[in-house]
Amino acid sequence: MTDDENHVGAAVLVTDESRQYVNPRQLASYREHRRQLAQWMQNLGKNPEKADGYAEATVKTRMARLDKFYRWVWEQEDGYTENVSTSHADAWMKHLAHQDYASSYKACCQKAVKTLFKYRSWEQGEDIDWDPVITYSDNSGTDNPRDYLSRDERRKIREASLEHGSIPHYNSLTPEERDEWKAYLAQRFEKPKELLY
Repeated sequence: MTDDENHVGAAVLVTDESRQYVNPRQLASYREHRRQLAQWMQNLGKNPEKADGYAEATVKTRMARLDKFYRWVWEQEDGYTENVSTSHADAWMKHLAHQDYASSYKACCQKAVKTLFKYRSWEQGEDIDWDPVITYSDNSGTDNPRDYLSRDERRKIREASLEHGSIPHYNSLTPEERDEWKAYLAQRFEKPKELLY
């Protein structure tokens, strides 16, 4: 795990996208705010009472999602602020509801915002109790296994299933093939072959 001016572990503190919204003083403030947040998440974030932090990958993804949240707020507020509120969070959840993202992604965005409010409650003593207006759930558990087939593979399986068990058109068969099909159908339907003409 390495830290530099713009990273805490693998987490990026200020993205190129965010730099477009801030002046040099705001950049320094935002970077320091995000550094403190990332370090808190690494060391305490999961369970502050037991000094149990999140895994590096979790910190990285939550910090990235929070960066998107801040930028969205800046666009709504016409400028930079670090003082995001539960109203901002609810508005972002409503915004996400209209986006073509997976439910699991929306749930992860919600977890990231909850982590931010947890940090502010723990470190800054703010009394933030966020009960989201929209609650997203991550349905990636064992009840809903991932679909490991590609779109092309699913298409081929669907087409094969449409052909499976179907009977070819009568006029497309030779007399020998017709006789074989009649024998097969007689067995399948438990009828005498002569009744299938």
